[in-house]
Amino acid sequence: EFSMFLNLRYSGTDTALMISVAEIDLSLYNNETINEQMFVDLFMEKFLQKYKREFGFVLQNRDILVDDIRVKGIGKSRVLKKRSISQARADSAGNVCDEAQSVETVQVFWEVYDAANPGRTRGQWMDSEVYKLEDMKAGHSVDGPCIIIMDGGTVAVEPRCTAVIDDEGSIELHIYPLKPFSA
Repeated sequence: EFSMFLNLRYSGTDTALMISVAEIDLSLYNNETINEQMFVDLFMEKFLQKYKREFGFVLQNRDILVDDIRVKGIGKSRVLKKRSISQARADSAGNVCDEAQSVETVQVFWEVYDAANPGRTRGQWMDSEVYKLEDMKAGHSVDGPCIIIMDGGTVAVEPRCTAVIDDEGSIELHIYPLKPFSA
């Protein structure tokens, strides 16, 4: 199961609005009649409606830009194998006391938001902790940039993201939006 989102904004502005494909009513159209331009027009129409609702006006004669595309995928298995992993130690308030221990620190080249050029990214080498999923416990949380290694795969946790280990040992990625600059 996949969901697609576009972060759209007016050219020359910093505020992007997330538009989901699910917000667009495609039931009015026969699948064979929807072409690429119609799909773009539907996204633009939804953006203008959302912008007007949020800010009370729309900007005339401005290009609408796609800041980024996000895809959320949910995989489902026919056979659910529940497992549980040990919990991280917590204090009486429920705060995790023992942090996840990295096995090493490596230099990784990450694409990062360029504050000097809104809407653009640039590459940058950054120290990144490396963790083994098998050594992590439920409740552990690690901030990006970092890498989590597991049997059969690797998860790259980008800057502005946090990985949280749940009770079954799955990794939840939390992506934090950029905050608009205010003087």
